[in-house]
Amino acid sequence: ARAVLMPRFLEVEDKSGWNAIWAAVGGHAAHLRQIAELLHKERLDMERERQEQEKEKRRVEMNRQLRPQRSPDAEEFAKIAEQQHEDDSYRSDARGPPAGAAERLLRRLPEAMRDEVGKLEAQAATFARHPQLQPLREAHAARPGMWEAELVGAVRDVCELPGGVSAPAGGLGEVSDPVQLAMLDAGLLVPRWKSRGPCLALPSRLARSVLLAWAEALCAE
Repeated sequence: ARAVLMPRFLEVEDKSGWNAIWAAVGGHAAHLRQIAELLHKERLDMERERQEQEKEKRRVEMNRQLRPQRSPDAEEFAKIAEQQHEDDSYRSDARGPPAGAAERLLRRLPEAMRDEVGKLEAQAATFARHPQLQPLREAHAARPGMWEAELVGAVRDVCELPGGVSAPAGGLGEVSDPVQLAMLDAGLLVPRWKSRGPCLALPSRLARSVLLAWAEALCAE
């Protein structure tokens, strides 16, 4: 998966950037390709900003050279103001190294991948309304908070299983847990075959992030 991004779109030395990207989207091929395209665009935007800053500096310098001669006091005041502006800019820059393309992208990742996030949020909404969950909802009709707590707990359990939910002894066709069936039907779980046997796993790391955020929001309601 790393070869999709390094070194063409992400510097080999940027280990923290790679780790953050992996934490956000994992090894999902389509998401990594989109991240690569977004990184390329981010670099172009950064270069354009740099060129605009250089252009602005040249414009200021040209205006300084062309302006009429001013009194010594006015000239001294202008120099002090310009120096203060440069000092303020330096202090701002000195707070930390300038953000690279990966860091800038990760700060706005939900917005950059809004189509994928929106699709996953719609799947989460479909899951919450799924008929498989109706008996559970009815069982807690008198106490809606218990229904939400049980649903959120089940979703979190699935999200915390790194290898997915192992299938019953009879195979994936024997899955009977209503939460797992509803997630499977909504596309939030997909069948996978691993060395230990078949299982149900989240389709991507982004799906995990969106599901955990959805669960958190449901608890806060």
